[in-house]
Amino acid sequence: MLLNELNLLCLLPGVASREEAVRDYLVSAAERYADEVRVDRMGNVIASKRGKNHETPVMLTAHMGEVGVMVTGFTDSGCVKFDFVGEVDRRTVIGKRVFLGKTGVPGVFGMKPIHLTSREERQSYPKTGSLYIDIGAKDKAEAQGLVSRGDVGVFASELLSFGEGRIKSRAISGRLGCAVLLELMKQPLPVDCTFVFTVQEEVGARGAFGAAFGVKPELALVIGSAAADDLPDVPTEKWGCALGKGAVLPAMDGGTIYDRRLFALLRDTAEKA
Repeated sequence: MLLNELNLLCLLPGVASREEAVRDYLVSAAERYADEVRVDRMGNVIASKRGKNHETPVMLTAHMGEVGVMVTGFTDSGCVKFDFVGEVDRRTVIGKRVFLGKTGVPGVFGMKPIHLTSREERQSYPKTGSLYIDIGAKDKAEAQGLVSRGDVGVFASELLSFGEGRIKSRAISGRLGCAVLLELMKQPLPVDCTFVFTVQEEVGARGAFGAAFGVKPELALVIGSAAADDLPDVPTEKWGCALGKGAVLPAMDGGTIYDRRLFALLRDTAEKA
């Protein structure tokens, strides 16, 4: 059931600041199980459900957005210039497909062919300005008729199951947390819970920052995914976490040191389970 929900969520376009399709789906799903559902001015979906205990309200949050691209201009030959929305490894996009704008105009990422590059260019990390998206337009005017400056694009991807219990998809970082929250929302709750599906996480966690002040919970738990380090040529002592080893409970990250009491409670609970 969780996998089916995750598949549906990952197919929806939701580049940071353009999460409308994901938001509409989450509102519709949450209204079936929550006591109250609202959307705040940032675009966060906030769903409240009463539990057995009303004294310690808990906020559970996940983010609905994803990384992508935004159209910034056009070349005379009809290719699209762009910038990335969120952090994207530029090395991974060459040759990948993308869908631009509300109508999902298909395109392919490209750059100067290797036989025209200098030795220095071949040995360096490609800059965003050297990349383009080919949408098949014959010239600038035709390209401008298909997409506009400010349009966003999502990477073409589908949810794929492979190996033993492994899945791959675009947008899985946040949508996995959203799917987990929807599953929790279906269950009888021990305490009052507010489920918050936040926007613009990929560009600075802006939605979560606003939601924290709007909800004012006693405890807040963020549900999401972490980057696994069990990769070839990475020494085991550098593994922050590995696939199949259970939940990841961070004690700190680049911007936050988490509450020690809450961390200990989560660690002890996880070990018992």
